[in-house]
Amino acid sequence: MSGIAYQQITEEKNGIKVVLEFPTHSEQTDILRQEIKSVLSCVLREQLQKIS
Repeated sequence: MSGIAYQQITEEKNGIKVVLEFPTHSEQTDILRQEIKSVLSCVLREQLQKIS
């Protein structure tokens, strides 16, 4: 076990569950959040294109 404490955020909508874990003392929280938003945005765009 690494001994690192993590903050966990769980979201579920329309049968899709996303669990995000962040180190509680991250110095790069804003950068990490922006990268996650970017990844999720790309995945959402791909899924919407498949539906269309």
